[in-house]
Amino acid sequence: MAGPFRFGTASSSQLTTVHHDLAIIMGEAIEIFDFSIHQGARTVEEQIRNIRKGASKTLDSRHIPRNTDGEYDPNAKGMAADCLPYTKGVNAWPQDDDAPKVRQKKAHRFYYMQGIFYTIAKRNNIDIIQGVDWDMDGNFFDQTFDDLPHIQLATRLPKLRVEGELLEMANEALLSRGLKAHA
Repeated sequence: MAGPFRFGTASSSQLTTVHHDLAIIMGEAIEIFDFSIHQGARTVEEQIRNIRKGASKTLDSRHIPRNTDGEYDPNAKGMAADCLPYTKGVNAWPQDDDAPKVRQKKAHRFYYMQGIFYTIAKRNNIDIIQGVDWDMDGNFFDQTFDDLPHIQLATRLPKLRVEGELLEMANEALLSRGLKAHA
């Protein structure tokens, strides 16, 4: 029985950019919890922008679709997505000017959503990694970078290969954040 929630146009469009296994998880989750797909696959340039603004710590993101040689392939599917709990009229992101209780409750909605994703993935034998628990050990306190919207497939991928000007731009962004350069 289908639930009361449906993806809007933007989320439906993002859903088409991700691997079938992620689409299974999200398709089942939307039947029981209202959320939006903020982003599925992304370009190398978009990833560099995310590094610059501190939203990512790596160029080798699973959001970037690639071929078996590790080269960016816009026709391939992304192996990650960023999703936001949806409540009409409420910004899902905890804001600095939110009251502490509001910030806490907004964060809880992300963990709740990720719990739904986790349950659906387990039921469908899909191995995932979540930004709320990168090592998937159940301990949310042992990581230094919380990415509450993030879910990715645990499938091994070839390392992203980037050359020339894009590699220079990426390394400039990484090094400016005190991160390791992409080789």
